[in-house]
Amino acid sequence: MMFLICSLLLAMMQAPATTGNASVSGRVLDAANAPIAGARVILMIASGRGFQGPPLQVESDATGRFVFASVVPGEYRLDVQKAGFAPFFDLTAARGQGSNSQQLVKLAAGQLLEGFDIHLQRGAIIAGRVFDPAGQPMIGARVIALRRLLARGGQGGPGGSGPLIPAAQGSSQQTNDLGEFRVFGLPAGEFLLVAAPEPKPTDSASTARTTLIPTYYPGTTSPESATPIAVAPGSTVSEILITVQSSPAFHISGIVVDEDGNPVANAMLMLMPAGSGRGVGIVGIPFMPGGARAQSDGSFTIGAVPPGTYRVTASVMNGGIGATGFSFSANGTTPNRPNEANVEITNADVDGVRVSVRR
Repeated sequence: MMFLICSLLLAMMQAPATTGNASVSGRVLDAANAPIAGARVILMIASGRGFQGPPLQVESDATGRFVFASVVPGEYRLDVQKAGFAPFFDLTAARGQGSNSQQLVKLAAGQLLEGFDIHLQRGAIIAGRVFDPAGQPMIGARVIALRRLLARGGQGGPGGSGPLIPAAQGSSQQTNDLGEFRVFGLPAGEFLLVAAPEPKPTDSASTARTTLIPTYYPGTTSPESATPIAVAPGSTVSEILITVQSSPAFHISGIVVDEDGNPVANAMLMLMPAGSGRGVGIVGIPFMPGGARAQSDGSFTIGAVPPGTYRVTASVMNGGIGATGFSFSANGTTPNRPNEANVEITNADVDGVRVSVRR
């Protein structure tokens, strides 16, 4: 009897929490209707304010078939990912041109959505080499194909006002010992290509007076003056050459303090371009100009910083809990916002930056 009761309880625990779940099945195919095996098919719960909840994921089998056997009714956004293929859900595509507005899947209770075929397009490739200012192959440089994030009701691509983001899963690659790179899986369209040196260790305060900076093809430090590279579906554009530019370098120094104005030792400082993550700049790319660790008296110096406008942030560990702070003042100036400040470098070092953290 006890065995029977335990069996019944186990069956109840394994049963679906709700009844009337839906199912989705179909195939992942290429442009010639050939099956694609090993593609990752993802259902993300969608809402008017973005994604909510963990996504459901399955892989297509040798025939390209995939099955979501039990899906709670609701509205989902569909994505499919496979190395070497262009993104199915493309944040940089124009609305109504084959992507963002067409990826919503609405499932009613008990609905069986079958024969849901998904076509992926072979990704394009951009290949070439990266050189340093002396003309030598640059090893370990990060090369990324970028497009503008789709603005509401707008158009992606190199133009537009949204932030630049990597265009596909394989669109960020490092150069080899010959300075060669090969970015892949790109959708058809135009891209900006940028090459950047390896990030510097965050605990070193360089005294160098020149530094290498991210450089866009064919050799400019500004995305506005970069030359777009156009690719067709499944095509390869090769022999792209980028010479990374150097720039005068300066240092930023100051002190980290707590809420009472006492120095904070061993805080980790990071320097990021001002506006990162606020609709401008580059998203998700390790182009951090530098960092440092505060000394025992709270003082810090970040070296080898090219001209520009930056945010200085500090983080400390308090009993295993991280705390962060923002620069409240630099050279005696007061920022517009109470919790952050910009540090601008033109042609001289910047001293007296004060970073406040909460313990």
